[in-house]
Formats: sequence, C-alpha cells, structure tokens
Amino acid sequence: MRQLVHRCHSVHCEAPAAFWPPPREYYFFTPPPDDVLIEVNDEADAIRMRARKRQIKKLKKARKCLLGERYRFGLSHPCSDDVKYVEGFALKTSRANRIGCIYIPCPDSHRPRFTILYSHPNGSDLSDHLVGCPSLLDVARFYRCEVYSYDYSGFGISGGTASEGNMYADIRAIYDYITIEKKVNPKNLVLYGFSIGSAATIELIRHEQERKPAGVILQSPPTSLLRVLGHWVGRKNHLENPTCCLDRCVTIDKIHEVQIPILIIHGKEDRTVPVEHGEILCQRAVTKVVPEWVPDTAHDNIENCKVVWRRVRKFVKEELKLNGTTTGKEEK
Repeated sequence: MRQLVHRCHSVHCEAPAAFWPPPREYYFFTPPPDDVLIEVNDEADAIRMRARKRQIKKLKKARKCLLGERYRFGLSHPCSDDVKYVEGFALKTSRANRIGCIYIPCPDSHRPRFTILYSHPNGSDLSDHLVGCPSLLDVARFYRCEVYSYDYSGFGISGGTASEGNMYADIRAIYDYITIEKKVNPKNLVLYGFSIGSAATIELIRHEQERKPAGVILQSPPTSLLRVLGHWVGRKNHLENPTCCLDRCVTIDKIHEVQIPILIIHGKEDRTVPVEHGEILCQRAVTKVVPEWVPDTAHDNIENCKVVWRRVRKFVKEELKLNGTTTGKEEK
C-alpha cells in the first residue's frame, strides 16, 4: 500500500482501491397476472413468500431488462418482502453498459417539491439504500420529493466493470434520462453524492452548461483516491500537494468549476474520509453555502443524524427555494 501511495506505479489499483461492489442482493421482476402480494409477519408468511419467489422470473442482469420497461424491485433473500413503491428500469450508457436504476415517486400522491438524483458510496448498491434505515424511501417521504438513483457499472445488476470512466458515463446516462426523456426541469433537480458519489456528481456538473441543476449536496466527499489512501497509511499534510498524474476521482481540482450552490456535509469523526477532505473542498468551492460539520459522526452513520436531515431540508427549502413542482413525472 505504501508503494502505491508513494510511487503510484500502476493504474490497475483503481478498481480494487476505489470500488468495492458488494454481492448482489436484489433483482428486477415483472409480477405474473395472478401474483398476490405477501407481507411477511410470521413463519407461515415466510414459507408462502419463499414459494412465491420460486415462481417469479428474476432479472439479475440489467442486460436482460428491456429498455423502457418498468419493473418491481425484489430482494434475493427467499423470505424478504418486496420493496414497495419503487420502480426499476434499465438504461444504456455511452460505454454500452446497461445499468440498473430506480425511481421513487413522491409518497401519498403529493406533487413533488423537487427531484433528487442520488449517487451512492463505493461499497454499497441500490438494495442497501432501499432496505437500510433510513432509506431512499425515507428521503422521498421526509422531503416530499421524488428520487432517482442507479447502480454503477459492475454493481448490483449493472453490467460492465467498476471504473471511474464507467461511473461518469453512468451518471450522465441517468441525468440525461431525467432531464431529457422525463422532462424534469433542471431548476427543480438536486444532485446528492455520498462519498465516491460526490466524484461522479462533480464530474457531471462541471461539464453541464445547458441543463444545470438547482444545487448539489456532497456528503463525506473525498478530495481524491490517493489522498484518502495517504491518510490510511499515515501520510501527513498531503491534501494540498500537487495531484499525481495517476490519481483518480480528483474532486479537489474540479470543484471550483461548479457554478451552482454546493452544500458540503461531513462527520467530524470520519476515519474513512477524514473531515479535512470536506474542509478543503469547501475552501475551494466558489458557490458553497454554509457547510455542516457533524460532531460525533463517522462515515457509516452520518445518514442517521437528524442534523443532516434538517440541514438538507434548510438547503433545499430556504437556500434553493424549491417549493414548486417538477415536470415530467414518471408514468405509471
């Protein structure tokens, strides 16, 4: 690891160092005409659910999904409930990979106040953000918005391999889908990047001139891959050093190009991506708002902090003033 940080001798370190796809735990499916929803509350329900899942044709690869079709979201565990109120679909990227995506409508038939495009960290996939607590379903409920998210190439049911270039093509594909095909007004769109998702978000925005979103939220953002690894092996005062030519996900050299409001949120006890990364990105951001440095919070529990939820709500409601409705809602 020290050789990687000090000598940077191989670009092949990118995938294993930056991307940790978990085992796939979900699939898309189209329920048969006689399908009956089962809510698992006891052993008998679990047995019935297991039998039901044996009959379902499971789409475990995005390449098997039809473009333009809508699917239900199922979990691989034989006794687990389906994830309700979520629509799955597949998109083809500019690199010819098919990726799994989801859409969560605004709950209770409310018209959405705005739309979120969420880019997840490097060690999780869509299922983690739909069954965890809180989940993206909670995001839609709490902010009364609609939510889109996607799995990077090589994650979940998405095809291809995990890489920086593929990740940038992935977010571009779903952003174009939201703003062009679904006709969501970019002025009502907020991009939310968590950890490595911040790198995807910044790369997209810096190249977007005609359809700029309303704002961007960066949660626990890294300055770059090698700077994070440098912290892990004990290097000091390395964040502001010149960027190595073999570094990846270099947000520190790009964030000044973002010309829309930026909210940066970071846990003060983050040992994975230390808070210093968020602080230096905040210093270099041109259009930042007041950041949120969350005390007693690490990388993996920051989503559970009410301070974060309240700060995001204030950013959207008061600083971006997004209280209207989006256009081009998903078709049922």
